[in-house]
Amino acid sequence: MIERKGKPGLTLMEVLIAMAIIVAVLIISFNIYNLWWKAYTMASNKAVIERGLTSAIEIIIKELRVAKSVALVGDFDSLSPTPSSTNLFIGLDQNEKRVKIWSGNKNNISNLIDEDIDLLAFSVDSVDKDLLNIRIGNTEKSVELSSSVKILNKKLDESYTETSIVGFEKSVKLFE
Repeated sequence: MIERKGKPGLTLMEVLIAMAIIVAVLIISFNIYNLWWKAYTMASNKAVIERGLTSAIEIIIKELRVAKSVALVGDFDSLSPTPSSTNLFIGLDQNEKRVKIWSGNKNNISNLIDEDIDLLAFSVDSVDKDLLNIRIGNTEKSVELSSSVKILNKKLDESYTETSIVGFEKSVKLFE
């Protein structure tokens, strides 16, 4: 602050410089905050998708591990003979981008999880024929999980190498 004769206070130049400095600090602060917020939002969305994929893969493994029989299905609509209502299927609905579970007569279709999923692949392991490899993911968000499940009843039909639908018959007892 400059002392002038008879006029205490700030000059116009000092006020303008102070305001310019404050505006510059605020602009930098808001930019840093916006960068942080975008990074946080992206990480948060990715974590939600990862939790959903983990949940889906756990449900799939739980169902397939103790299934009476498991078969990879290339195209559900062309199955012959038509599967019975006791058979269950897990597959990817490409239109809705959801993993669905349904009975053999396509009644009671329900979503396994509500996350957007555009990758679901089942394949039989090339070395251990009782091992079913599962890949599930959201390619848009670059999230992919993979796991393997040992089919305990050793009745795995491997007529296809890799599919997005798997059919299975629930077991009442383990190891019939």
